Amino acid sequence: MKKRLLAILAAVSVAAGAMTACGTEKAPENEEVKTEEVKENDSVEEEEATTQAKAEDEGGLKEEPAPAEDKKNDTADEFKDDFSSTLSYIKKNAGKAVSIDYTKSPAKKAGKYTPDDSYQTIEDDLGNYKLTRVNALNSENGATIIVDVYRNRSDGKIGKLISTEYGSLGRVVSGWYLKDDEIIYEYRYNDDLYGTNQHREDYSLSEKDDEEKVRDEGLLTLEAVRDVPGYARVYGYVGDEYGGVLKNVYATIKSAANSFEQETQTNGDGYYEFYVPVNTEDYYNISFTYGDFVPDSANDIRISEGVTEYSCGIMYMAAKGQNKHDTDVYFMNINKKALDNLKDGEYEAVLEYDGSAALLTPYFMSMGDGKSEKKETLKFKPDKDGDWKYYVKDEKNYGSNNMAYDMSKCGASVTIYDKNGIVECFNAPAVHAGVLWEVFEVKNGRILPVGNYYFDTLEGIF
Repeated sequence: MKKRLLAILAAVSVAAGAMTACGTEKAPENEEVKTEEVKENDSVEEEEATTQAKAEDEGGLKEEPAPAEDKKNDTADEFKDDFSSTLSYIKKNAGKAVSIDYTKSPAKKAGKYTPDDSYQTIEDDLGNYKLTRVNALNSENGATIIVDVYRNRSDGKIGKLISTEYGSLGRVVSGWYLKDDEIIYEYRYNDDLYGTNQHREDYSLSEKDDEEKVRDEGLLTLEAVRDVPGYARVYGYVGDEYGGVLKNVYATIKSAANSFEQETQTNGDGYYEFYVPVNTEDYYNISFTYGDFVPDSANDIRISEGVTEYSCGIMYMAAKGQNKHDTDVYFMNINKKALDNLKDGEYEAVLEYDGSAALLTPYFMSMGDGKSEKKETLKFKPDKDGDWKYYVKDEKNYGSNNMAYDMSKCGASVTIYDKNGIVECFNAPAVHAGVLWEVFEVKNGRILPVGNYYFDTLEGIF
């Protein structure tokens, strides 16, 4: 059954539910996903239940050994984020934001707070910490919260948390540095919705009540996110060559290095989604099959640290001899090189889109002075002393038609190269309304994905 793509562009946002302050839509619900790994886990649980029942028949349950003392506080031993463990977490929690209740007291009350200058050592070394980005919400007011968790690669301990809570007036950013689960330094400030740092207002934590409140919220945040591994929603749409969408297309995602395969079907809007672990071993590939149509694939999908959403755009399929689009897509084409010769440590960001469908401008903005470079092909060199953000603005609709789909429909992508080839590839969210895309940031000498998409506009920034 087919529907017109142009019709669902307006309908999806209504049917999908309310948008957050970031302008992110709730995805349409997908049909059942078949996963071999999950079935194996189920069989293990059944076997354990059978073993326990047998023990009861033979004379009662054996006494279980007492848990190791203080084991619950050993986060390095408890936390597991390998591929298999993350799949188990996804099975139970995929699509659910972590709820944080700031009205309660933390389980472990903090002692006297004395700011410790050693936090600077953690900050200087953050480039070597593993980043996990967690989608959360404030259970009291329902606000969206994004938590960045920086975990020491050697001992697994969390060294820093950054919480960004989005509201109607902007965002509240809180940071906590930790040593053995104790907060050694903290900060908080207000910023505009886009996080440009141009309207920053720092909180004064000189008052004891204010300081304790922020510290307790840090400990509650730690409790909520400490065991959440890195994973992402990979999604997209499948359409035909005539502007319609295709229902019941089989989509199969694979990771050869992890012997992983998962299958689903597109729904009535041509939509599909998968929840998959961060994958540093290889890339994900998705294959599409639909009756006698020519099979297609989307390849080299990189889910790196910090990625929580990945849009594969719209895959077009057609019967043999009718296909006008490329049959296979490679997001991380290993044969594609930067337009300019790059030196060690240099990168190049390239904005590409269909110029007949939209008018877009990139903004590579300094978080220090707010100045921006506006080049579709831009060379840069990450510097620990300078933070930057990369935005893409819909020049035609910004401020006049904020619910426009031009950027989403024009196939906008930002590709980052180094001297060896493609490092990252980001695609504008498919079938989403919005006029400003916050693509990535450069922080602590590191390129970090962001992926916020906004339909709210602010004057005097862009």
